Amino acid sequence: MGKKPSKYLSGQQDLSGLHGHMSVHEPPAGDDSPEEVAHKLRERIKELECLYTISKLRETHLHDASKFLQGVVECIPRTWQYPEFASARITYEKVVHVTPNFQEGPWQMSADVLDHGKIVGSVTVFYAKGVPIRGDGPFLPEEHALLRVIAERVATALAHMRTEAELIDAHRTLREQHQLLQERNITLRTV
Repeated sequence: MGKKPSKYLSGQQDLSGLHGHMSVHEPPAGDDSPEEVAHKLRERIKELECLYTISKLRETHLHDASKFLQGVVECIPRTWQYPEFASARITYEKVVHVTPNFQEGPWQMSADVLDHGKIVGSVTVFYAKGVPIRGDGPFLPEEHALLRVIAERVATALAHMRTEAELIDAHRTLREQHQLLQERNITLRTV
């Protein structure tokens, strides 16, 4: 007996319950206007571009944490809603990376960079001046979430870099010890 195809695969979805609830011409009362939706989409695109840039920086600066961190800190401000007023700073193990023309401001948000639950640094964004302030400050909730993700990506990349460097050192040590053992074996055979 044949299996009945899923309604989602067959294209036979029941959309009758949606009649009267959706309009492609105007949003329902209380929802965002098309301009607001377009603005929000542009902001989400900037966030995705930032995360993509961080991934590319991780690949291109796999063995250079300093270049990786400087690249990340420079890509952050253009992702925020008011990039012309934004500055960023990343601290990692007492080393500080800042954007060109860095300026602390009265408004800031920060996320910790963690290594096995221990704080080893932070990613901070500042607004210097001239930004509209809402009741909860100038930063969007999505920017808070993005900053936490950036801090997580930075932590993951740095842990990967450190682990890879440790593996390279361990491999070098093993190779040297292997060479030394071979030389000692040759010496023992000649005795």
